Amino acid sequence: MWWMNDDEGSGTALGVGITAAVAVVATVVIFAASFLICKAHVRSDAEQTALAAAQYLQLALHDKSRTYADACAVARGNAHHMYTKLESCTIHGENVDVSMSAQPSISILPRVQIKTRAGPVECVPRNR
Repeated sequence: MWWMNDDEGSGTALGVGITAAVAVVATVVIFAASFLICKAHVRSDAEQTALAAAQYLQLALHDKSRTYADACAVARGNAHHMYTKLESCTIHGENVDVSMSAQPSISILPRVQIKTRAGPVECVPRNR
């Protein structure tokens, strides 16, 4: 029968198509995972850095040998040890605003930048 020979090789084309689709999905998943993991690391590093600088500010209130400007030096030191880049460090009263960034392991992805703030919180009664 002449019409049964028309489909020869169609399984190969289907297999190639399915393999290509799986490869594209796997690549997207790997890229997304790399970006999200980097974002989580930078967020954690930024929060730890802001907390360290805010703690230094609190110590500077009681120890006159410490200055407010040194709080950002503490933040810079933390960022250096965590292999992230400290984009900015600003002090507003007793609060410290920190912005940090890092490049995901896949270099074609954009840099991840996180901003965070740390400082004392006003204590209020819970039953108000």
